[in-house]
Amino acid sequence: MKENSLLVTKNMRLKAKRTPMRSKPIATKINQYWGMDMTKILFPDGWGYLHIVKDWYTKEIVGWQFSKMSRTEDWLEALDVAINNRYPQ
Repeated sequence: MKENSLLVTKNMRLKAKRTPMRSKPIATKINQYWGMDMTKILFPDGWGYLHIVKDWYTKEIVGWQFSKMSRTEDWLEALDVAINNRYPQ
C-alpha cells in the first residue's frame, strides 16, 4: 500500500481521547453476550456501511444489515435480524 501511496497520514488533532475502561466480559456460553460493529466499504458510487451483530462466544455473525447510510435504524435492523435468527418463535 505504501508503494502505491494508498496510506492515510495520521492527523493527531483528530485522535480519540481514550480513558481507562474496565475489561470486557468473557462469554462462557452461547448467546450470553453479543457485540455490534460497523465497517465502511468504498464502492465506485460511494460508501456503503455493513452493520453486524456477533456472538462473543462462538464468534459467529448472527445478524447483519447493509446500507448506504449509517443511521440508528440500520443498527436496530441488524439487531432485529440477529434476534429473529436466534429466536424465531
